[in-house]
Amino acid sequence: KDSLHSIWIRNLAEESKELVLQSLNSALADKYRNQWQEEYAFLKADRNIAHVLERGFIIRNDEGKAVRMVGSMQDISKIKEAEHRIELNERKFRAMVQSGKDLTMLIDASFNITYASPNHATLFGSTDGELMNLNAALVHPDDYDIFLKETRKLFEQPIMTLTPYRCKVKTGE
Repeated sequence: KDSLHSIWIRNLAEESKELVLQSLNSALADKYRNQWQEEYAFLKADRNIAHVLERGFIIRNDEGKAVRMVGSMQDISKIKEAEHRIELNERKFRAMVQSGKDLTMLIDASFNITYASPNHATLFGSTDGELMNLNAALVHPDDYDIFLKETRKLFEQPIMTLTPYRCKVKTGE
């Protein structure tokens, strides 16, 4: 009959097996370590892969030799899937902001520019340092009042549609 340990090893996904066994053996060999933790891919009974977080407490004898391990394994597949979706969305958003034709800026409550999409150099002919020092002065004078009114709304109501307004290029136009 197979031991629990051999069943566990057999169900480690191939891409995880070497790293997990190396990590576990290292923890067991270190007589000063009493805990072990690892995230890895594990084959479920239906042979699908689960992403798991395993934690173990190592019980040692008086000489420091590992004699037993007590632990738990948690299926974190849904967490990993959510992290993957967030990562994909961040990539899409980054691609949209960094290569789009519109200027995307983040401003703080004092109207200081804290981020500007890379296309600002093409649109305004300004460097990062120049743009960051402009704050609200970047806005065309005829649109300044609209800009202030609507931007203040952002701090009260974080999701809204802003009226388009014009900005000045480096030459002041």
